[in-house]
Amino acid sequence: MKKLLIIADMEGIAGIGHDDFWSTIKGHPLYYLKRHLLVEEVNAAITGALNAGLWAEEIVVADWHLTNYNFYQNELPQGVTLVRAGEEKFLKEGAEKVFLVGFHGAVGTPPRLAHSFSYAIKELIIHGSPGGEATMCAYMAGSAGVPVALLSGDEFAISEIRDLGMDTLCIDTKSQSNTISPAQKHEEITRASEEVFTKNIQPLFSPSPFVVKFSFKSASMARHLPKEYFTRREGEYFVIETSTAYEAYEAFHIKVGSYMRSRFLGHRLLSMFERT
Repeated sequence: MKKLLIIADMEGIAGIGHDDFWSTIKGHPLYYLKRHLLVEEVNAAITGALNAGLWAEEIVVADWHLTNYNFYQNELPQGVTLVRAGEEKFLKEGAEKVFLVGFHGAVGTPPRLAHSFSYAIKELIIHGSPGGEATMCAYMAGSAGVPVALLSGDEFAISEIRDLGMDTLCIDTKSQSNTISPAQKHEEITRASEEVFTKNIQPLFSPSPFVVKFSFKSASMARHLPKEYFTRREGEYFVIETSTAYEAYEAFHIKVGSYMRSRFLGHRLLSMFERT
């Protein structure tokens, strides 16, 4: 049985500055250097979990950034499972804790890297308040009775978790003005990862029904979103209303996410990004 799910993003990784947007895109000359930092930070979290007594076979890592092909099985300890989609299913199959590694600020926060699932999103409202990926993951895990026990990321991602009232152990990888030594942060993440297994961190309460609202920067993207991907429209907002946050996550991240990825490529990425 898998006991730990690690969801790994890239923009919040230590050593990636808030202005390093293009270096997080595969194909950029600096991407491979930054990708190495991602691998090291994930492995720092895994090391702590192993030190706490987990077996490698009990750990799942979800490669969550952009193409979902940012690191490979041979870069993780033997026995750790690597997935590129369907990470949420492990919450219903017995996962006891979730780690969020490399998370970043939501759309509307100052860093150039800030976004909520896609740079195509103009605004994301989760359960009545603006939020981003950390918030959605916390509710999604909470609806399955699983806590987000550890988060590494920038100060804005940490603020999201703190605003939810969670006891998550947080490691700040950068502030708006400073990028901190990755080696120092890896040591802190390993210690925090080990420590969380001695704490009783509670999952986030997930109300029912659960409502997610979002709008697009592009009128074209809004016009072509398939009707079966949302519950209703309220002005410029598309509304997804489900029984649980788990279902809302599947509807938004998987269905709407696939739609955005299919349309938000090449020159569109630059033109949309520069409108923020």
